[in-house]
Amino acid sequence: MASGLFFDPKAALAVTPLVSSTCTLLFAWDQDFFLRLLNIPENRSKSNAILPAYFKLFFSNGMVRIVGFLGVTFWSTVGNYYWRHSALVSNQSLKWYLAGGGLALSHLLFVPLVAPPIRDIINNGRSKKEPTDLLDEWLSINWFRSATVDFAAWACMYRFFIPILTTSLRKPLNQSAVLRRQKNKVPVVFLPIITATKVPLLEGDFNFHKSNSTYFTDLDTSRAHLLAFLCFKGMVKLDKELSADGKKGILTVMLGSTQTSFKREIPTLQPYEVWSRILTWDQKWLYIVTHFVQHGRITPTASVASMKADSGASKSKTPLASKDVESSIFATSISKCVFKKGRMTVSPERILRASDLLSPVSSSDATINLSKPTENHMNGGAASSVADKIPSTTQDDSQLLAEIEAERVKGIKYADFLSGLEELQGQLLKDDEVSNGVVSLGTFNDLGRLISA
Repeated sequence: MASGLFFDPKAALAVTPLVSSTCTLLFAWDQDFFLRLLNIPENRSKSNAILPAYFKLFFSNGMVRIVGFLGVTFWSTVGNYYWRHSALVSNQSLKWYLAGGGLALSHLLFVPLVAPPIRDIINNGRSKKEPTDLLDEWLSINWFRSATVDFAAWACMYRFFIPILTTSLRKPLNQSAVLRRQKNKVPVVFLPIITATKVPLLEGDFNFHKSNSTYFTDLDTSRAHLLAFLCFKGMVKLDKELSADGKKGILTVMLGSTQTSFKREIPTLQPYEVWSRILTWDQKWLYIVTHFVQHGRITPTASVASMKADSGASKSKTPLASKDVESSIFATSISKCVFKKGRMTVSPERILRASDLLSPVSSSDATINLSKPTENHMNGGAASSVADKIPSTTQDDSQLLAEIEAERVKGIKYADFLSGLEELQGQLLKDDEVSNGVVSLGTFNDLGRLISA
C-alpha cells in the first residue's frame, strides 16, 4: 500500500517513454539552435578555426546523451509491452507505444548520413570543404531527423495527440448503421466519449484529493478526444473547401470559456472517468458538457468505436435510477469552443454537417434552425417545427434532424447561463475605483513576498 501510494512503478513505466522522447526532441532542437549560431555570416570565418576541436568534444558527449535517451525510450516501450500489455490494449494505446519505440530506434538509421560530415569536421583536412560547410550539411540532416522521426516518436507518446492520430486513421462514421444498432436511439452527435484515468500523486493537494486546478488538464484532453472522434474528418474536408475558396489559415478549434462545478472530491490514486459530449450549439459557439464520474459506476452497453459492419444490436441494460447517476458524479464542467479558419469564424453547424453528424444522408441540404428557442420549442414542439422547415429531406432525415434540434434546444438554457457570465468582465473595477483609483490589499509574488504596496 505504502509503495503504491508514494510511488507506483507501473505509472512511472507508463510515463518514461514520454519523458525520454521529450528529452531526445529537446536535445536535438538545442543542438540545431546553438550550432547554427556558429554558421551565421559574421561568425563563419572564426568558426572554421574552432569547429574541429569544439565538435570533437561536443560529439563525444552528445552521442552518449542521445543514445541514452533513445535506449530509455525503446526499452521502456518494451517494458510497457510486457508489464502493461492488458492496460495498453484496453485503452487502445498499445500501437502508439510500439510506434513510438520503433520511431525512436529509427533515429539510428540516419547514422550513415551524419557520420561522414562529422568525421570530416573532426579530422580537419580530410575534406576539401570548409568545416562550416560540413556543419551546414549535418544541421540539415539533423533538422530533418528531428522534425520527422524524433517528433513523431514524441507525438506517439503524448496523450493529447493520440486521439487525433487515432482518428485520422479511422473510417468516417456511418450514422445510419450506428442508429440501427443503438437501443436508446440517441443521435451520434450527442453521444459521450469516455476517458478512463486516475489521480496521480502529483495532482493531489494537501488533503490527498485531486487538486481543483488539474481538472482543466483533463478537460483539454477529453475535448480533444471528443472533437477528434466526431469532427476530424469533417474539419479536414471543410478546411480544403475553404482553402479552395481563398480562405487562409488552418481550420482549428479554440476554447472560449469554461466553468466547473465541484460536487465531491476524488481521492489521490483513485480511478475515475471523464465523460464529454456535445451539449448544444448556436451560430458561433459549440458547447461541450463534461462530467467527472466514478469509475465503473455506469457501464456503456455498446460503443461506436467497436461497432463492426456485421455486429448485432447493443446489449440490454437495467435502467439506472437518477439518484444513482447523480451520486456517481464528482464534478461537472461546461466549455464553449469556436472554430476558426484564420480570422474567419466557421459555424458549428457547418462543421457538424461536414462530419455527417446532422443527417444519415450526407448530401442533404437541410438546415437546422439556429434561432433562440421559442415557446413552441419549450413546449415540445421542436420536432414538428423543424420537420416543417425541411420538406426536401426524406422522412428518416426529417425525424433525425427534428430529434437533434429538440436536444440542441434543451441545452440552450445552460449555454445562455455560461454566456451570461461574460458580463463579469466589466466588473473588474468598482465605480468608485474607476474615478478615484484602486486600493489593493497588496501585490505579492508567487512565493507570497510583498513586492508592491
